[in-house]
Amino acid sequence: MKKNRSKGFSMIELIIVVAIIGIFSALATLGFGYLQSGNVKSAARNIDATLSKLKLDTMKQNKQPVMYIYKKGSDYYMHCTAKTFTVPSGTGDTAVGQKIGNHNVKITAFDGTTTKELNTGDSFQITFNKGSGTFTSNYRHIYVAHSDGGGITYDIEMIKETGKHFINVN
Repeated sequence: MKKNRSKGFSMIELIIVVAIIGIFSALATLGFGYLQSGNVKSAARNIDATLSKLKLDTMKQNKQPVMYIYKKGSDYYMHCTAKTFTVPSGTGDTAVGQKIGNHNVKITAFDGTTTKELNTGDSFQITFNKGSGTFTSNYRHIYVAHSDGGGITYDIEMIKETGKHFINVN
């Protein structure tokens, strides 16, 4: 006698395949969330490290270096220079400096009374006093967060009177 074999998938095989696809989809979604939070954390750490370097450069150079954090399109950049710098804002202008965040990141600054959000063509300018190492800019905090408002916010607190800075996690 011949056995009746039908070609195709059994219901159990189909359920297993759907379950595996579901597991991979969940892992991919979680991984994407970690990548986005990595962008925010990386941007905050880059700003903090560059503040330390800027302070050292201020103490050893004759000219006053300035750190510019600016937005071009949907991306954020950071550029340190002792030369005159015009923030690129037009479509033909090329971004200068280190890219520190993309459209998933939102950077704002607080001067003690008002919060300012970076828009295309705007910049935050941060400088140190050569003699004392104190901050000469008015910003007290730079906030780096997810653009959708969720997740962790990194607060780079700058103590104007001492020139010290550190990252708080909110």
